[in-house]
Amino acid sequence: MLTDRQLFLDHLGQTSSAPLMLEIVKAEGVFMYLTEPDVKELFNRIQSELGNAEIVCEVSNRYWVDKMNSSWMKWKFKRQLGMKGGAVFAFGIPESNYFEGWSKNYRFLDEWTYFDDREKKLGWFNLFSFIGVLRKVQWTVHYRITE
Repeated sequence: MLTDRQLFLDHLGQTSSAPLMLEIVKAEGVFMYLTEPDVKELFNRIQSELGNAEIVCEVSNRYWVDKMNSSWMKWKFKRQLGMKGGAVFAFGIPESNYFEGWSKNYRFLDEWTYFDDREKKLGWFNLFSFIGVLRKVQWTVHYRITE
C-alpha cells in the first residue's frame, strides 16, 4: 500500500520529464509530522527532480517537539484531551537556517512568524513576539534549492 508521502515523491519523479511547471514548493503543516530522514529525502527529491527550486515550509521548534513527545505530555494529551496518539509532532528545527547544514545547495532566504504583522485580532498574544521560544513555536521558512 502506497502512503501519501510515497505518492507525492513518485509524482515529483513523474513530472521531471515534462516541462518544468513547478518552481516553488509549499509545505504547510507537513514537516512536523514527518521524521528528519523523511524531510531530508523530500529536500533531496526536490533538488534531484526539479533542479533549481524554492521551498516555503512551515516548521516547528525542536524544543517544543521534544516537550510534546515526553512521557508526561503524552499522558496529558491522552488523559485530558482524549488524544490517543498518532498525531504527535515528530520533527522540529532549532533555527531557521537549520537546513543549510544538510547541503551547500540549500540556502536560507527568509522567515516569518504569525506575530510579525502584529495583527490586532491576536490581542495580547502579540506579546509572544518578544519571547523567542514562544515567537517560534511554529513559523515559516523560505529556502532556495540549487543543483
